Amino acid sequence: KKRSPVKHNDHAVNQLYSSDLIHQSNVFGDVNTQISSSNFKGGSISTVFGDCCADLSSASWSDGEHELKIHGVFGDTNIILPKNSAVTINASSTLGSLIIFGQSKNGFSSDLQSNTPEYETASGKLIITITEVLGDIRVE
Repeated sequence: KKRSPVKHNDHAVNQLYSSDLIHQSNVFGDVNTQISSSNFKGGSISTVFGDCCADLSSASWSDGEHELKIHGVFGDTNIILPKNSAVTINASSTLGSLIIFGQSKNGFSSDLQSNTPEYETASGKLIITITEVLGDIRVE
């Protein structure tokens, strides 16, 4: 069962990005993004009192190593990646659960790191660093 990455509310930022970089933030609302760039180079997303849903399933990375930083306070983060993508995930939550490619960790001050098998040999790589204070993190 696939979860929909886009939730709607009155204070949400819902956007489709085709640009190569993303820089988005919101306070008291969600950030819902669908990124479709074929040359994605990362960026940053931050939320305070809101969830972050980033659908990168239609994106591909630019050659080289790039970073996407996601930071949230009092909210959940859900990331959907393309199949066979070259990524490294560094996730930490002060209080919440982490589910990264099926691995899970719960509790206080949890962190989890994971690389996809494609990461070492790919020409385009993405490092995703996710930090949450009081929130859950899911990467699929």
